[in-house]
Amino acid sequence: MNLGALKSTMDAQAATYGMLYQWGRKDPFPSSSTPTGDTKTVSAEVFNADGEVVKFPNSSWTSTESNTLAFSISNPTVCLSNYSQYATNRDWLVEGSDALWGNPKGNVKDDSNKYINKGAKSIYDPCPVGYRVPPADVFLYFTGVGGYVTDINSCDIADANGDGAVDLNDYKYGWLFNMESGSQFFPAAARFDGSYAMLMGSKSGLWGNYWSNSPDTNELVSASGFGFACLAFSQEGKNMTVSASGAGQKADAYSVRCIKE
Repeated sequence: MNLGALKSTMDAQAATYGMLYQWGRKDPFPSSSTPTGDTKTVSAEVFNADGEVVKFPNSSWTSTESNTLAFSISNPTVCLSNYSQYATNRDWLVEGSDALWGNPKGNVKDDSNKYINKGAKSIYDPCPVGYRVPPADVFLYFTGVGGYVTDINSCDIADANGDGAVDLNDYKYGWLFNMESGSQFFPAAARFDGSYAMLMGSKSGLWGNYWSNSPDTNELVSASGFGFACLAFSQEGKNMTVSASGAGQKADAYSVRCIKE
């Protein structure tokens, strides 16, 4: 189940979404409390020990003064925006580190095109004891090519509704992917946009994004500050995409699916 989720079954809807994490940060941000949303949808309410609502503000859009590791530790509920440095740096940090989640060379491949570095758990890893953020190649088998596909027949998806066919009708705020241990549900919890540092509520139930512990580069842009998304999918109408490897800006807050150490 997703890190921070209350339930793991497909019929539990938003209770499966869990929390969302900027790449490399230990402290999370809440996803939507509703399975779907619109541009006015905000994060689910979180309460402290006194029953008071915890606020999750964003940092300045015009300054990078707060975009430091020290500030993030002292202010765990502040989502750090990369808006003012977006053209050159997509990180939530001014001076980023690829080692925050314990796998600084996780996107390096060998001569057979396989990822050779799995990494180790770091002090900033948000997963519980005995678990860690997964490496880059953990879900490659979800797609036949190990990358980006737009055809459901190229994905290892289970017949979730039991009608004998694997098609778009098997989607219910996420996909049930086949795994060696049996099928598991991966919900579409949307994400926090790294520039505006707030939940993209209109994509709740439609977009699912999952971080690996690896950094990445995006050859399409000249900016730095990218993390490796080990799974990303979208389902809007009859249009679907699934990617088991891709770049995402580190300032975006994605879901995390922990694996055993």
